[in-house]
Amino acid sequence: MRTSAIFTLRASVLILTCISHLGLISQATFDESSGTAKGSLLMLMSSIHGGQDASKYYLRQDDGQMYSLSFCSELGSLGLASNLRVQVNYNRIEDGVMYSCQIPVPLDDDSPSSTPVSASKRRELFGPTISTPKRPTFLIYIVTLCGFSQPAVATASRMRDFFFRNNSISLSGYYDTCSYGQISVLPEQVEIVTGLEIPCNGTLDLPFRFPTGNKFDTRNCENDNLVKWQYYLDDVVSDMGITPTDFHHKVIYLPPTFVGYRCNNFAGTASVGPWIKTDSKINDYGTGLIWMAGDVFPNIEYFFHEVGHTLSMAHATIPNGCDLRDQCDHTCPMGATGGQGIRCLNAPHMWQLGWSQPMRRLTESDLPYGASREILIPRQMSTKDSYVVVSGVRGLVPTDAMYFAVRMNEYPYELPFEVNNNKPYIVVHSYNGTSMAPYVQTVLLGEISVNNRFVHNSSNVVVKFTGWDAVRGATARFCRRSSTREQTCGDGLDDDCDFLPDELDPDCPATTAGTQPATAASPKSAATASPKSAATASPKPAASASPKSAASASPKSAASASPKPGKAATGPAATASAITNKSPASPTSTAAASTQPATVTTTSPQSYSATVATVRQNANFRDNLQAAVSTSIFSVAYWAALAKHAIGGGDFQTERLLVIGVGGSSSLRPKYV
Repeated sequence: MRTSAIFTLRASVLILTCISHLGLISQATFDESSGTAKGSLLMLMSSIHGGQDASKYYLRQDDGQMYSLSFCSELGSLGLASNLRVQVNYNRIEDGVMYSCQIPVPLDDDSPSSTPVSASKRRELFGPTISTPKRPTFLIYIVTLCGFSQPAVATASRMRDFFFRNNSISLSGYYDTCSYGQISVLPEQVEIVTGLEIPCNGTLDLPFRFPTGNKFDTRNCENDNLVKWQYYLDDVVSDMGITPTDFHHKVIYLPPTFVGYRCNNFAGTASVGPWIKTDSKINDYGTGLIWMAGDVFPNIEYFFHEVGHTLSMAHATIPNGCDLRDQCDHTCPMGATGGQGIRCLNAPHMWQLGWSQPMRRLTESDLPYGASREILIPRQMSTKDSYVVVSGVRGLVPTDAMYFAVRMNEYPYELPFEVNNNKPYIVVHSYNGTSMAPYVQTVLLGEISVNNRFVHNSSNVVVKFTGWDAVRGATARFCRRSSTREQTCGDGLDDDCDFLPDELDPDCPATTAGTQPATAASPKSAATASPKSAATASPKPAASASPKSAASASPKSAASASPKPGKAATGPAATASAITNKSPASPTSTAAASTQPATVTTTSPQSYSATVATVRQNANFRDNLQAAVSTSIFSVAYWAALAKHAIGGGDFQTERLLVIGVGGSSSLRPKYV
């Protein structure tokens, strides 16, 4: 549910969350004392702009009795999945209110009234296939209300244009683009009913009773009127030969200004997951309920936001929220603040629906401390499986995962950033929903622009956006740090994941291989980092490596010690063999290398520019740079100076020149990344 403050209105919001499973509940009997009860859990969540969220819960038994539920405040949000049977352990019942200090317990057993079909068609989230409707159907009620003078929001023709407008943006086009063509909304899937008026008052004939009774009116949205209106309209269209439960989404479009005058000015309201779960012959998913304010018609993103709730998606937020409470992620319609008013789903919500799968998963074994790996991540909209997931590493709870996706403005539906911002970003999200508790917020943790990095403090995962190609995507380096400073210089590991070889790391001034910086932090303990093993890094030269002969490589000096494997190799983190199998030493002699100054501050900026120009001219920069460097055209000092110059800034090309490899004992080998 989105507040209208996202675009033009500053308003209160009502989120209706209902978790039910009709007809699958065994009868419970209990008295006024403590006991247990089984039934369907329903929840109304009110989110008022500038105020605190307030939730109201109900338990509905199969005998038609409905109770209000009051939970101890310390329980917070229940976070349960939709369409689960639950058991409530209550302390007492007073005046129709059931009091409990325990979260309802999901039940796996089927009630005696459930059928084999209904039991087998329960929704399964997070599988490798799409579990939500691939051909979603919509039943649209365009209504007026007794006692309210405003006309209906739209004609049937205008509503159909909203779904299928030719040569322009439309809801069907949004679905097609953002689902990579996997979800189709066709004209035969949409039923639009007009000429409907909700009477000033009435009484519903239902197999269950609302806590407020089954009478309704049109004075306001209180007393469960929103839901009662749905049931009233269902009865009306049933006489027209329409079966409401055959549709995945039932939508009431209210007249403009009605919600502002009578319903706390919400933009839209929706059930979380299907409100009605029946064994329809053509709808085994269930039916979600949506109410739209006429004031926001024909906004696509407002509408899809509410559809998202009926698919069990929670809001997309940022750490600590914002002025819109928990709707703060500008890269997802479930947050939908900022940007240009329309965007596709963020990566974790794509995964939740099954619309997309990760291109790469990294776990504990894939991220050894201090060893980085390079991954090419395509734009999210360029291919279906386009993001990297990091999970199962120390510092993350077992159900939590981080998602790394490349996002940028792409017209007409993917516009998460402001106008004229055509830059790519690696956006980072977390999500810890499970199949039993999917209704959990996604959190936007950060955005990485080119040449910047993201650090996740609890897991120590560090990611740097090192390069961009408009066709292929973003090049990123993934690393896990064991310290905030380099611990041992020249050991081939990037302890602090600053993506600098020790020769250029300010933590390692004028050191020799295997030594610890004078200002380094204390050595790592077992509590913060696993010991470095031969499988992930070569032995430290000072401790265990035999002296290198002049024919292969001279001892490392302050200016030429071997960089870390993360700097020398692409793809998987470098191993011991990747460190030791160096190319032949350059013609520059060991003696010459050892006499190079420890710093290069005396070299002029003009020399740096000349070096860049020479590399471009003689090596075509992108493809042949490494080969050119291996001939030692320039000295170690020049390469160190060039690297510092390039890392420090400059034009589009020089910013991508990083000294991340070794080319022998007397020359550094830059690599284009």
